[in-house]
Amino acid sequence: MDQTLVDVTALRGRVAVGDPVVLVGQQGVEQARVDRWAETLSTINYEMVTGISARVPRVAIDAGPEDAG
Repeated sequence: MDQTLVDVTALRGRVAVGDPVVLVGQQGVEQARVDRWAETLSTINYEMVTGISARVPRVAIDAGPEDAG
């Protein structure tokens, strides 16, 4: 399965359909780490990242020279 449901009920009035969502990475000063997701789900970070289907697009944003090949 490669679908995720995120409950934003507590954010009513602060989010809308079409708003960007970062599940892993950084947006402004906020950071979502794979290690934290793994801890919450009682697993390891490796299992989290290898479980992301190839159907999910990968997009590099602001990739510097150290990220190339």
